[in-house]
Amino acid sequence: MERKVLLYWLAQIFGWSAYYGFSIILLLSSGDFIPTLNLILWISASIVFSVLLSHGLRFGILKLDLLSKKLPVLLAYTVFFAFIAAVVLEVFQYYLDITIVLDFLPEVDETPVHWVQFLLPTLRSVILFLLWS
Repeated sequence: MERKVLLYWLAQIFGWSAYYGFSIILLLSSGDFIPTLNLILWISASIVFSVLLSHGLRFGILKLDLLSKKLPVLLAYTVFFAFIAAVVLEVFQYYLDITIVLDFLPEVDETPVHWVQFLLPTLRSVILFLLWS
């Protein structure tokens, strides 16, 4: 059992690290990001929060015994939980953007956040959590 737990946590950490690492490599190669200490801090906080959030999602699935439910019920709960997890992740990253000086961006836009700026990353995160589920 201990080996399965270790593999689970390694998969969580490596999976989220690979996702954020790949995203940052793409953005750095496009010239949209400048490598700084705050970028590493932002990535590290995002990885830790994502691991904890996806673990919470797994815990909820197991606690509610969703795997024993019929497929339509399982799908409905999975989509619902993935949406909630995605919103929580995007809200966390929004507040992380406020807390950490975003010196790794060429220019920070100080205009208020519009729903589209929040909705598109949330939909991306819903897809990630659905794939994980």
